[in-house]
Amino acid sequence: MPKLPIPPPGEYVTGDAPAPDMDTNGWPQSGRNEAVRMLRDARAFHIAGDQHMASVIRYGVDAFGDAGFVFTSPALNNIFPRRWWPTLPAGHQPLPGRPAYTGDFLDAFGNRLTMYAAASPRVTGRQPAIIHDRVTGYGIIVFDKGTREIRIECWPRGTDPAADPNGQYEGWPITIRDGKLLGAAEAPASTTRGSRT
Repeated sequence: MPKLPIPPPGEYVTGDAPAPDMDTNGWPQSGRNEAVRMLRDARAFHIAGDQHMASVIRYGVDAFGDAGFVFTSPALNNIFPRRWWPTLPAGHQPLPGRPAYTGDFLDAFGNRLTMYAAASPRVTGRQPAIIHDRVTGYGIIVFDKGTREIRIECWPRGTDPAADPNGQYEGWPITIRDGKLLGAAEAPASTTRGSRT
């Protein structure tokens, strides 16, 4: 990935397919699904940090969107960038008002996920390009106890939110209600390790 060409903003790279990246902890699938069920049962919002790619994903176990959300914030420096331009299956429906790369997908291990936003490498025109074109930056998460909402922000490196309040990466900010952390059906907690929680 570090040697692949970086496209200009708005270009959708074709021919990519999800790679089986063990950094995702998506394998073995049984362990991944157990961890996701535990996050759902706890109504936990999953916050991750990585050097690869900023994203907001909703987990799926038995169905798309039946579990909570994860935000992976961008790194301030990115040596090994990843990108998300999956080949779109026939009949693919992106999320309403969002780019084509959003919606329901299977990762390379067969795990269900719903992509809400992804910051893939793009030409920015900023120097040094090796830093800025690899979508470096930082995340801010605001938990509002009164409304029970979570606001997820994703900012390019060097951006001052006070000076450039609209300067976030495309697709952000994202606001979710904590009720969605239970899953699509907002059903009672699932069974984990043989015990009801």
